[in-house]
Amino acid sequence: MRKVETEILFRPHYLSELISKPIGKSNFEIYKDAKEKAEKLAEKLELENAKLKALNDDLTALEAVKHNDVPARKGSKSPKEKYFEQLQKIEKQDEKVKELIAKQIEAEAEKEKAEKNKDKINLSKSAKKRLKTIAIEIKYKRRKRLINKYVRKGLLKEDEGAELYSEFLGEALTVEKERKKSDYFTGETDLRKYNKDGEVIEITDIKNRYDLDTLEDRRGEEMDAENAAQLLGYLDLYPTAKCLKIANVLCDNDFTLINDEIRAETFRTKAEELNATGSLNDSRIIEIAKENIYSKSRFIAFLSMHIDSDTIYQLVRGKCKDEEAQQAFDDFIELEIEERIIEQVQEVTDEHFTKLEEVKKILDECRNYLAETYNIHHTTKN
Repeated sequence: MRKVETEILFRPHYLSELISKPIGKSNFEIYKDAKEKAEKLAEKLELENAKLKALNDDLTALEAVKHNDVPARKGSKSPKEKYFEQLQKIEKQDEKVKELIAKQIEAEAEKEKAEKNKDKINLSKSAKKRLKTIAIEIKYKRRKRLINKYVRKGLLKEDEGAELYSEFLGEALTVEKERKKSDYFTGETDLRKYNKDGEVIEITDIKNRYDLDTLEDRRGEEMDAENAAQLLGYLDLYPTAKCLKIANVLCDNDFTLINDEIRAETFRTKAEELNATGSLNDSRIIEIAKENIYSKSRFIAFLSMHIDSDTIYQLVRGKCKDEEAQQAFDDFIELEIEERIIEQVQEVTDEHFTKLEEVKKILDECRNYLAETYNIHHTTKN
């Protein structure tokens, strides 16, 4: 495999995968267990050696009378019998001690082996899977792109999400596409605030949620691990930041994506359940629009693409003869701006920077893995 030398930097949105915990015990935990096992065996061996010494001391006391086969009283054992019985006890205890010595030698060897690896970081399957993707991108200049309806909405509504969040804050915000890099990361933040000295003091990443369900999943909840990890990477890019934010935003869905849903449902629907033109009934089109649009004007604008103008006029007046369609239309509730934004905030503390140092150790191991597995070696560019 040909060798590649390049600067290996990680995108913050990969971080949750790269630092995810592997299944099973860490090397340090394995070392702790091996150390504890060796210590317990040492304690047990010391105790059994003490028992062996006591048995030998008792044997020494019987040495002078070991040939006397006359018991001291009727029914008791003779000194000779006691002597040989003591020899049997010593032999049995000596075997027990030897077995413990063998186990302790083995345990000490395991401990020494574990101690050599105790600081070595194990990568999870998720991390290795992501590193495989990174390796393909670096070595073969081919980037795997996951494009689904969630990702497409995020891309199409990026600017609109910032505008909606600006309206929510009552501030004129600008999405600045500045690619920044540190020793470990490269990335672009959505929004940044500065102090009078031009230092970044707040980082905000906008997440365009697909629908009301996925937005409400965040209400009253702490920032999830994936987003917190991503912001930690951004903090390394802008270490002067005092506040990290996720702005969960619910934009009206792009009309193209809603039309895709309508086409997909039309294809799945039985022919006898479609209208005369082979399309979904007006009531179903209205329901799909309601699931994707949250402002009344855009709701009506979208319906106008699928429902004739006379019917739209009657729906707005509340006098449509199609009662099912009228009911679906009347049930539309426009969301207030406050209902379409959920902020999740972390104040930056020393713990963030302590965590960053731990993260960088894992990223060092990620670079080692790329070198060992894919012959891709990190080198610092001047």
